[in-house]
Amino acid sequence: MRAACLRRAAKTLLVYLQETNPTVYHWLFVYLKQYPIPTTGTWDEVSGEVFLRRMLQSPLETAKFNLVRIGKVLVSVWLCTEQHDFICEV
Repeated sequence: MRAACLRRAAKTLLVYLQETNPTVYHWLFVYLKQYPIPTTGTWDEVSGEVFLRRMLQSPLETAKFNLVRIGKVLVSVWLCTEQHDFICEV
């Protein structure tokens, strides 16, 4: 149950960040894809303790958010310099 609540809270935070801070939104989105919150396992894993410890111990990353125009379309581009990860949204 606790893992489900933590996953729901992470998704709610993503919705909020998408509107208020696109750079942090992208970082958290990529992080959750790489290290999903498990639904089975030991109590530390399911409760989110391992997830939060891993996130707090991860190295700092530099992220940048740009708006670029491609033709008549304005495109959001996120660049995480540590992972060389480019994601575009229209």
